[in-house]
Amino acid sequence: MLKELILRYRRIPIVAFHMAMIVLANYLAFWIRFDGVIPAHEKEVMLRMIPWLMLIRGLTFVPFQLYKGLWRYTGIWDLRNVIGGVLASTLLFYITVHWIFGIRNYPLSIFIIDSLLLIFLMGGSRLARRLFYGLGQTKEGRRLLIYGAGDAGEMIVRDIRNNTSFHSYHPIGFVDDD
Repeated sequence: MLKELILRYRRIPIVAFHMAMIVLANYLAFWIRFDGVIPAHEKEVMLRMIPWLMLIRGLTFVPFQLYKGLWRYTGIWDLRNVIGGVLASTLLFYITVHWIFGIRNYPLSIFIIDSLLLIFLMGGSRLARRLFYGLGQTKEGRRLLIYGAGDAGEMIVRDIRNNTSFHSYHPIGFVDDD
């Protein structure tokens, strides 16, 4: 019952976690840009624009499906979506700051530093979850040799590792006719 409830509403903590990373990356970008001492005027601009940054990034992440999926299955496509979502939202935020609000003194370096930090935070958190899940699955069992070293073989190994019904098998290598 509890597990079903958690799985049903898991997007709420995922969205909250993303919002926290957005704020953290932006704060760290200002902190790095100003060598650890953010001037009062810059802090005021940062605090005034944070809600807009959260709104823009939060909405931009939806079409990139960053709130979907299970992080223990994170792969290269998820990293591509993270990078795409961050870059698209950065462009929209830049347009909002400079063209809509007309704030010309918002440092350009903040956009770059913030984007890089957010990509590292979001990608790193997903990778950390996958590594944590994968390291906990050291298992002994029937040793298994997979015939086919291409994409299909890799999918079989991933399925064996992620599916509890195959817990008695331990893939040790690939054999291929090519």
